[in-house]
Amino acid sequence: MLSDALLEKVALFYYFALLDEAKAQAATSNTIKSLLKAGVGESTEPSEADIIFVRETSEFFNKSRSEHKTTSFSFSAGHIVLPEKSNWGPWFEFRKMADERDYLAVLYEKVLGVKEDLIAKGLKLPIGTVRHRLGRGLKVLGRICQSSGIEAIDA
Repeated sequence: MLSDALLEKVALFYYFALLDEAKAQAATSNTIKSLLKAGVGESTEPSEADIIFVRETSEFFNKSRSEHKTTSFSFSAGHIVLPEKSNWGPWFEFRKMADERDYLAVLYEKVLGVKEDLIAKGLKLPIGTVRHRLGRGLKVLGRICQSSGIEAIDA
């Protein structure tokens, strides 16, 4: 059995990476199976679970890349409820404009709370590469927010 925190990370990763709830549900289900196959469970050290989570989600995402089209629209069947009066337009625009690797680095670190070093281990990259992708992605997101008149807040 996977921890609730890990299940939430997987579901949120795919929702924000694919911006299509039906595709996100299918991808989440497949990834949960592969995480269980990889031996991840409630007793797995959180840092080790995060490394495997990054590895499995990035591998699945890369394999199915041709199936998802980058868009600034989100498709929802109503199971995901965004907070009332929230403005997700800049995030959806960020998904469309940013380099995919930069977008995913920001998603892993800033939205899902995976530490940079664990992202690097999961992607089998030097930490400097992950930091570079984060920096580029945050610059793009910052420009989008600035042009939308949204003030930056500290996470």
